Amino acid sequence: MTNHNRRRLLLQAPAFLAVPLFLAGCGEAPIDTDEDVDNAARPRQGKSTTVKQGSGQKPVVALTFDDGPHPTLTPKLLEILDDRNIRATFYVVGHKVERHPALVKRIRREGHEIGNHSWSHANLANRSDEMVLSELRRTNEAVQKATGRRPTTMRPPFGAMSPRQSRLVQAKLRMPTVLWSIDSLDYTGSSSATITNRILRRAHNGAIILNHDIHARTIQAMPATIEGLKKRGFRFVTVSKLIG
Repeated sequence: MTNHNRRRLLLQAPAFLAVPLFLAGCGEAPIDTDEDVDNAARPRQGKSTTVKQGSGQKPVVALTFDDGPHPTLTPKLLEILDDRNIRATFYVVGHKVERHPALVKRIRREGHEIGNHSWSHANLANRSDEMVLSELRRTNEAVQKATGRRPTTMRPPFGAMSPRQSRLVQAKLRMPTVLWSIDSLDYTGSSSATITNRILRRAHNGAIILNHDIHARTIQAMPATIEGLKKRGFRFVTVSKLIG
């Protein structure tokens, strides 16, 4: 099964409950010397450790970009964002961080948030607890090495992670699981105009918008997308500011 088909199947499953995130640790922070946390920092009983949108009380949205960094496309995206004074969130793949540390450092230096998208872009739902934590810790370490800061939110590849796994990640690494409320479907071969129109049609207060900075059409879609969202009165924030 291709990655695209797998993602479609996952999107047909019941959506995770979206709640304003109560958890501490949003925004980037120095890496902890002891990642295991005490009971006081564990998720409260009955609360979700997974979020797919903000509270919806304000006209703000979070642009997110998965699967990078890409050596040529990510810099083009950064220029677009910088020209418009937009801050976004990049869910990076660990082995690509190791390959392009200077680019990851630039993302951070220009004010964007860096999230954890696993080391190898594996389907974490099919991995053992030990492997899930290893994938995330290894990526945290690569981002820490490149930027001096570690991610404090994570997004599982394909959106594939069970509630129990999300609770484990929060308990062990203090990282909430971030999904999305708008999927641009930029990985399906859609044109840049279609990507823009799809996002604008579905835009809502508190939206977390899923894109990928590994597709040229996505980068081409961003100027019109950003201007269209601005005309509708939306402001742009990072994921941690949206849900914090």
